[in-house]
Amino acid sequence: MAHVVEAPPLTPSDPVTEVLHGVEIVDPYRWLEDQKSPATQKWIEEQTAYARSYLDAIPDREVIRGRVERASVRAVKFISRKRAVVLQDRRRN
Repeated sequence: MAHVVEAPPLTPSDPVTEVLHGVEIVDPYRWLEDQKSPATQKWIEEQTAYARSYLDAIPDREVIRGRVERASVRAVKFISRKRAVVLQDRRRN
């Protein structure tokens, strides 16, 4: 059976208009910049709950997580080795 995706929680729009260097800019989501605002905190909680419900329902999620973690470890080791080689080359010159 296909995973049913509900619509995400609504994000209220409260346009703020300002003029920067002669250009009028309208920002409908400026209110989200205030991280201490109860409205922003409520929005974050709702969005997090929505995302969590979607992500937690993904079949084989733990298998996918394991593959990503192993790939990340390999990437870090590769980058670390490359960086060590670059640093050694710099010291020689």
